[in-house]
Amino acid sequence: MRRIASLPFLACLWAAAPVVALLRLASIENQQPLLSTNSPQSSNFSVGFNLASSYGAAAVIIDNADGEKEILTWVVYGDPAFRKVMARLSLDSSRHLAPPYEGMDDYFADVPRVMTRRLLKKAGLPASYDVGVFATVIKKLRFQIESDLKITVSDAALAIPHLEALYQDDETSSAYGGYGFGWYEHWQNDTQCDIEHVKLPFRTVLGVHYSKTALTSTLALIQRPVESWEGFGRRVENFTLGSNAKAGYRREADYWRDVKGALLQKMMETPAIKKPEMIILTGDMVFDADFRDVLEEAMRDYLGWVPPIFSEDAVVVAAKGVAELRGRGKAPWSK
Repeated sequence: MRRIASLPFLACLWAAAPVVALLRLASIENQQPLLSTNSPQSSNFSVGFNLASSYGAAAVIIDNADGEKEILTWVVYGDPAFRKVMARLSLDSSRHLAPPYEGMDDYFADVPRVMTRRLLKKAGLPASYDVGVFATVIKKLRFQIESDLKITVSDAALAIPHLEALYQDDETSSAYGGYGFGWYEHWQNDTQCDIEHVKLPFRTVLGVHYSKTALTSTLALIQRPVESWEGFGRRVENFTLGSNAKAGYRREADYWRDVKGALLQKMMETPAIKKPEMIILTGDMVFDADFRDVLEEAMRDYLGWVPPIFSEDAVVVAAKGVAELRGRGKAPWSK
């Protein structure tokens, strides 16, 4: 695996702009059968990866010949370099020019960076140091999948978190899909998709990621797993409030006070924003009992009630969402 490339493919949502990257792992166009065609249990499969604040997750959805669907998942924790890159990319100071540009001046100003990336990729190297660090985690996940399932993974969908210097922010919407929301039932029929599209609600979702290294929250407006609107005034990215940060507080109560403040920050700063009607959790520490108590307390204090909270498979749910998206394939116009 050498590069992360953007590819416009959607899950039956042909008219929408794509927000999912494709991890191209070999020079072929379509996903290949999971098992050899000589196998009596020939299957098709799709693969999804998610890079989170301190780990990477992978999901493989297998459509068996008997019509049954099977989902398998893996997790690899990042090394200190991975965690450091994620924390740095959460800072505004790490932002740089990137498409789409606001004008030709930005386009020409970004040419040196773009050319450097192209030369590195042409030489078979990661496009940047950050990509190389991320590639290490993806490579380990890919190795585990291929070793466990005796397959070759040729491509996969990829979800990444909403950070200041990551410009393809789709972790929240992918988790939304991973929890089963926003999908078209008749996704292979364009006419039925159009009918179902009208009925799909837009939801204001509080997406909360809580891990050992970070606490992030976003008020996302989501209709479908392929897109979400999370403007700057709707999100908080704090790599000093992960669960490991408790040790740096003299009193644990002060830590939880800061966590509560971060969860409510954007709602309190912009009271006119529609309040969340559901909460989607991701991350490896969301099952901490104290965290859940603080989350529910924050919602009761500010909203007067606790919206439905979805947390099952929180570590891998975003990977499951993009694996489902990958399995639904490209839009006809993109082929």
